[in-house]
Amino acid sequence: MKQMQEDVAEKVGEVQMMVQEVRDSVTLTDAECYQLQSLVRKKSNGLTKDRYKESDEKFKDMVGRYRRMIWSKLKERFEVAKYSHVRRIDFDDAVDFIKEFRPEDYI
Repeated sequence: MKQMQEDVAEKVGEVQMMVQEVRDSVTLTDAECYQLQSLVRKKSNGLTKDRYKESDEKFKDMVGRYRRMIWSKLKERFEVAKYSHVRRIDFDDAVDFIKEFRPEDYI
């Protein structure tokens, strides 16, 4: 009887480890991807407005440059080829990364 309890406890431990591995490897949901897209859009617009006037010819170009830079550095930070491959457990860190992003840190 005692051996059966030990076997069950061991199997439960193995299952818990496997569940954690699966949780750690699951990537972002569509809703989370949309939230990141929205944050990057807002951040790139805000960064550009802080540095250029909207009437400036370069405004749209700079919005695009900041947006590409944020995506590039985000993927680099989380070591993924696509932002949608960021792991779900890293979602809050990705949100913080975008909110705190400063281009000066990468120039």
